[in-house]
Amino acid sequence: MEVVAVGSSGVMRDDVHRLRRRPDGLRDIVVFTSLLAVFDHAAGRRFVRELAAAFPDRTIRLQVKAPFRGRETADAFVEACTRGLANIVYAESNLVELIECSGYAFSDPSTVVIECLQFGVPSFMIDVLDFHRTCFYRDFPDLCVASADRAIERIRAIESGTWRYPRETFDGVIDLSGRVALDVIREGMGLAPLEAPCREATRRHGGVDARG
Repeated sequence: MEVVAVGSSGVMRDDVHRLRRRPDGLRDIVVFTSLLAVFDHAAGRRFVRELAAAFPDRTIRLQVKAPFRGRETADAFVEACTRGLANIVYAESNLVELIECSGYAFSDPSTVVIECLQFGVPSFMIDVLDFHRTCFYRDFPDLCVASADRAIERIRAIESGTWRYPRETFDGVIDLSGRVALDVIREGMGLAPLEAPCREATRRHGGVDARG
């Protein structure tokens, strides 16, 4: 039996088309949290605040995943992260909306990490949870940052051209072609896709077959 990376099954066809129109050159940052928020993790608070302080001219959108919103610890986490920093915005927007307006994404351990990179956003796992002893993402060191300093360094290196986000090396983790997951599944079952592969989508999403 072969395991095939098909991409996010939760992103619908209309959303994929919408994300194909995502503009180039975005510089704002989104930070997705779940465990960091629910445990009001000190290293997580420090990560968010230092990231925002390093890029005061950018909007940092901080999201707490829906199942954890409203918890006392999560509310305390958001308050601690945003206190005194005007460029941090608490966002309850959905994944597609946040991908659409972000140039970079960071998340504690979650599928969000690879869903963002699937749709062309350089994304990283925030690897600061001391109790999180095993994680598949650590098999891909370029996908992880263990401090805000490292995250800041990565963003600046991408923008200066001294480092390129190696999206193609994550091809086995999630489908990078820009295709709709349902069509990949249909092809695997011997059925015709509902939509032909789009070379422009492949280029925009950073797929390994990008040739312009």
